[in-house]
Amino acid sequence: MKICILTQTAVDLSDFYKTFFKGYDLFFVTFKEKNRKAIDFLPSSTWSDGRNRLWEEVKGKYDYYLFIDDDLEFFKAKFAIYPYLHLAYQKYIGKETINCYKNCDSSFFFNELNSIIKKNKPEILSVRNLNNLINQSLDRAFLRNGSFFRPLGWFDAQFTLFSNYAAERLLPYDTIVSGWASAQILIYLISFHVFQYKAISLNSIGVNNSFHSGPYVADYKSNLDCKNMIDKICEATGRDFSDLFDTQSNHVNLFYGKKYIMNANPNINLNYQKNFMGELNGLESLMINNRLKF
Repeated sequence: MKICILTQTAVDLSDFYKTFFKGYDLFFVTFKEKNRKAIDFLPSSTWSDGRNRLWEEVKGKYDYYLFIDDDLEFFKAKFAIYPYLHLAYQKYIGKETINCYKNCDSSFFFNELNSIIKKNKPEILSVRNLNNLINQSLDRAFLRNGSFFRPLGWFDAQFTLFSNYAAERLLPYDTIVSGWASAQILIYLISFHVFQYKAISLNSIGVNNSFHSGPYVADYKSNLDCKNMIDKICEATGRDFSDLFDTQSNHVNLFYGKKYIMNANPNINLNYQKNFMGELNGLESLMINNRLKF
């Protein structure tokens, strides 16, 4: 199985990334200064521009494509073999879930990732976001049933693994609405409705952004950007997706799809095309490649 790692950064990869991903196919673009080792220099580019340039460079060459932020730290559950113990420790620790994890090395990370891929053959995979623990109750429900993974609903773009099949249909990222946060909505909406239990959230690995650089651009309003995208989705599909937006937090709904997630049946044969036509038909008009054929 061939996998590549893709990221965008200001000037250069961190020393940590150079060590952690040594021996793996890691590609990057820069947006502040040129770097002879980068595949491209993209000044004044959006988040989507960077990821799309990376995808353009490697598409069709790998089985899986891992897009990550440039500042991630990688963790493993302290009781990585025993979901029950991990859950019990979480309850003991309380809200400080990050203390239920410890730093992991590259060997554990790739062994765990490869094991899940080999066993479950996911189309989309993300991991436990230790920066945002609001929806961790979903993970706890599956830990209680002895599983470190669950169907994927909302997830942060900080860590996104695409199968080649999924990448060819979902990429490139949207650049029309803004090219920033709203681009992720299309990705997780399709992942949830079309791929269902083949889109996985993995809880035995956690990631944490080591720093935050503030707003993407001056005067950027993430809530307005996301609301604009959701309105366009409703218009394109003729369906009401207003529950994608959380009016209380004035942002996206982190519990979107909770009912399905909690009751998913992995023994049901999936028909991606049927899922798409039944839930998202018309959405292809918003996609840059305009070819959501499953």
